Amino acid sequence: AAKFYIDSSYTVETTKALLDGGQSVIFVKDNTAQTITLTAGAGSVSGTSGNIVVSPTPVHHYTLPFSSPQTAGAGFTGTLSARDAAEGLVQVNGSVSLSSNGNAVFYSDGTYSAAVTSATLVNGSTTLYARDNVAQSVILSASDANGKSGASGAITVNPAALDHYAITAMTPRVKGQGFSETLTARDPFGNLVLSANNAVVLTQSGSALYYTD
Repeated sequence: AAKFYIDSSYTVETTKALLDGGQSVIFVKDNTAQTITLTAGAGSVSGTSGNIVVSPTPVHHYTLPFSSPQTAGAGFTGTLSARDAAEGLVQVNGSVSLSSNGNAVFYSDGTYSAAVTSATLVNGSTTLYARDNVAQSVILSASDANGKSGASGAITVNPAALDHYAITAMTPRVKGQGFSETLTARDPFGNLVLSANNAVVLTQSGSALYYTD
């Protein structure tokens, strides 16, 4: 919203103006791109300016607020916005490139079927659709052809629910000599499920025996 100031330093706000010889210079600043009017009044007398169009300043950066944590394999959304230096929305239209420092993939819509590497801003913003099948910490970024960019905070992608177990198989092995393999709990995408702390029944297809140590 527009704010009034006592002078052109625009540091001290005010809500009053003092007339001198029937006039006064008022100092106004608005950090939002919008159309405004200014009104002054004293007692029963008032007056209002005509429409003043506050134009957006150039794009300074982009914001990509995504919530964290997310779950591997589950799509999630966030809003990409073009911002000026004062964090005001810059109502531009155009294409912005998308990237990730990990394995996250962007999609065109909520069906998560068509992967994309760019998004189109409409009046300064658009909805982003992303999904990451890898349990990791990932940062999503956007940049334009003018070198302006922005990034999300770190998004923690947790494993999905337990889907299967995996057992290593180092081969060959020598008859009569003990050997060890590693059993791990995995989600549908092969991520290690750290929350799995349950007992597991062991079987085998031959005559091998399992031991506690």
